[in-house]
Amino acid sequence: MADRPLRILASAYTCEPHAGSEAGIGWNWVRQIASRHELWLITRENVVELVEAGAAEFGLSERLTVIGHDLPQWIRRFKRGPRNLYPYYYLWQMAMLPLARRWHARIKFDLAHHLTFATVWIPSALAFVSDDLPFVWGSVGSNEPVPQEFLEPYGLKVRAGEVAKGRVRRAMVKIDPIMRAMQRRAATILALNREVLRYVLPSEHHKVVLCPAMGCEPLDLPAGRYARHEPFRVLCVGRLMYIKQPLLAVQAFARFVERGAQARLDVVGSGPLNDVVAREVDKLGRDEIELHGNVPREQVLKMMMSADAFLFPSFEGAGMVVAEAMESGNPVVCLNAGGPGLWTDNSRGVVVGVSSYESAVRDIADGLWRLYSDEDERSRRAQAARAFADEIMVWDRRGEFIAEVYASALQHGRQT
Repeated sequence: MADRPLRILASAYTCEPHAGSEAGIGWNWVRQIASRHELWLITRENVVELVEAGAAEFGLSERLTVIGHDLPQWIRRFKRGPRNLYPYYYLWQMAMLPLARRWHARIKFDLAHHLTFATVWIPSALAFVSDDLPFVWGSVGSNEPVPQEFLEPYGLKVRAGEVAKGRVRRAMVKIDPIMRAMQRRAATILALNREVLRYVLPSEHHKVVLCPAMGCEPLDLPAGRYARHEPFRVLCVGRLMYIKQPLLAVQAFARFVERGAQARLDVVGSGPLNDVVAREVDKLGRDEIELHGNVPREQVLKMMMSADAFLFPSFEGAGMVVAEAMESGNPVVCLNAGGPGLWTDNSRGVVVGVSSYESAVRDIADGLWRLYSDEDERSRRAQAARAFADEIMVWDRRGEFIAEVYASALQHGRQT
């Protein structure tokens, strides 16, 4: 085995070259794996040609075999809309097992790896392909529970839904025998954040390795990148939904400029809270806040390159845009929660506690003020963020990390 590339069987429900969010994450893991090993990828039938084109673009066609898999059309009809996505995905995973076993009988894989969805509460069928096939699960994760006080601005329906969603997902892990068996069969469980431990059997905690799913491409920074702009530019990027706390972002920024800061906030993204956020900005009466809606990815990267700080007060488990913000030379202002709080610290950004909503508003405003009023400190944190991204978050580094994970999984074999 040592004198040839490994033969890897992977699954990625969502995977698309040059895409953002989880589809882009799936593709970048595929690209890194295929650049080092031979990879057979099971994915949705409707992206097979896109993935094959991406493989050709990066010179990986000889190392990547793309296998389309979907359920019958009569079942796919029920998937329409977000409500039925995860039930369909569960069935998609289970129906994949016979296909994966047929390919294993033919190829004799060295290792199986589940890539996407990065969902910790739905099992992967790849764990059951063969008793002697080591299995790596992840990175997987879950959003941290949003404290009820942080949900109050969004209404009773959102508060009740968040509680119910968390209970259902944790119950699924406890009552689903397939999930429990999969965790026991895994050689390694890659976790987006520490919240994953709540979903993993205590007996399997020793298999958990922290591994952010997010990554970024290396960027060439313009000369003078770390010099402060006038006015001070704060950038916030993400869908306008409660998990990302857009109201907290605009309220904290308003508190910051009330102290006399000459600054502006650019909010990029849209979502179900478009009108709610727009009304709040009008209520605050701050002309320094501009809502841009959705913006092409290339323009977002340019905005990151010219920002002085990146504001991301989200509770989500991954926070995939944070890696690009750091690589762009931005100190990240975030909550001590989820993925962003795990991969950011006060040497390369500002991490704010979540003991109460009001304290978060105050502390974000204070953190922005420190970056605004102490240019040397802001520049040091910006450069530290860039250095961290270069060392940990750039996709080639993520690929090196996965190679180490595979070596460990093969050494220890399937855990029982």
